Amino acid sequence: MNLSYEKNTTGVPTLTDESDVDSITDILVANNIQYTILQSCQLLAIPCYLFLFYHFWKTPTIRKGIDMHVFILIVILNFITLTGDLSVFLNYIRTNSVWLHTHSFCLYWMWIDNFCYTLGMWLTAWGSIERHILIFHRNLLNTFKQRLIVHYIPLTFCIAYCCVYSSYLVFGYPCENVFDYTSVLCGSTCAYGDFYLAQYDTIANSIVTTILIVLCSISLLFRVLWKRRHYRRGLQWAKIRKMTIQLLSISSLYMITTIPVNTEYLIGYVSEDSIAYSYLSNMMYLLYCVLPFVCLTTLPELRQKLRICRIHHHHRAVAPTFLFHRASNTIHTIHPWNKQ
Repeated sequence: MNLSYEKNTTGVPTLTDESDVDSITDILVANNIQYTILQSCQLLAIPCYLFLFYHFWKTPTIRKGIDMHVFILIVILNFITLTGDLSVFLNYIRTNSVWLHTHSFCLYWMWIDNFCYTLGMWLTAWGSIERHILIFHRNLLNTFKQRLIVHYIPLTFCIAYCCVYSSYLVFGYPCENVFDYTSVLCGSTCAYGDFYLAQYDTIANSIVTTILIVLCSISLLFRVLWKRRHYRRGLQWAKIRKMTIQLLSISSLYMITTIPVNTEYLIGYVSEDSIAYSYLSNMMYLLYCVLPFVCLTTLPELRQKLRICRIHHHHRAVAPTFLFHRASNTIHTIHPWNKQ
């Protein structure tokens, strides 16, 4: 049995004429399972994202908190990926064809896929580094100038770098794209034909960022556990605990979805053209679906609001009813648990 696949950068392998019927059937079944799982997760995740945005809008302390900026940006970016990239990918694995057979649509898909993935990795990596500053070196953020240098400029650089890099990769590299409407990402950008550029993209934007996320997250956990005895059980410890849990929750998702594919790339055990590598790459889409639910569990303000609403609803349900008897000028109290 001779199987060969056209290389793609995101997911489902495209079968060539040398594949036999059994292999085609197996891959179609696998694609249907993958489509069902991702489509169901997407439909569940979108309302959760919208609820998070509503909560951000209604809670000024979250929007203004310097420790929440990276968190909010990651949520927004993942929502864009979920709706703008995953929807196109789902249509592809359902029809085995690109949604719109136009050059402009292929360029859009290439750009948004590369931009969202690269920015997500760099934001998480920087967020892992910045958490150390926010928890253990808060004095570096006392003045606006310090916040500008330590917080706002790095964030702006991450966004600008990813935007410029993705634009150069898709629109600016001096080569002619050959679009294949039956391949993921229309066959991907021709810039990946440059060996050194392709190596830089993988190492700098995937492997290095993953290593930073792992090292900074693990070291933060150990530092917090080591120094927790110095923080008394109060507001300071509660804030440190919240920031640590937020980082570890998001970074864990990125580690789970990126470490396998990066490890396989480094050791070369699985070929980039294989089905296994394709499905490992598609694990990133599960991250975009799971992330909003994880974020909900890391927001104590939201849990407090839900607790207040539940208590208020309970009080309304058991509140006594007062009736005025006009003839005797008396008030009778009727309790809902003892109605007559």
